[in-house]
Amino acid sequence: MEHTQVSCRIEQIDCIETIKTVLFEGEAFSKLGYLSYVNELGKQEYFYDENTMRIVRTADVKTEVYLDKNKPGFASVMSEYGVLHFTTQIEKFDLKSTGWMIEYKIYSEDILSIHTRIECCIFKN
Repeated sequence: MEHTQVSCRIEQIDCIETIKTVLFEGEAFSKLGYLSYVNELGKQEYFYDENTMRIVRTADVKTEVYLDKNKPGFASVMSEYGVLHFTTQIEKFDLKSTGWMIEYKIYSEDILSIHTRIECCIFKN
């Protein structure tokens, strides 16, 4: 399946601090189960199906977050200094034809490090 150019808005909500940030608003590439864009922070890719999501951010530091509704997932942060590993857990996950929402937690050594919610609204061009 070929990529389609779409307009989208991606917001991130820090569920601990209750701070909302617009991560991206503009043109992105999409196909079934995939969304990608490039901004000043690097390349962002989202791979997803009804049970899983993988988030890949490629810049000076590469981050991969793997989330699964049915079991704990993992996250890795790779930099010139080495690799850090974390565990992940989905709290909420909703896929629609006009976008998706995922809320998840990231743990370091069983201590909550991040609790975030990402919402993506896709507007077809």
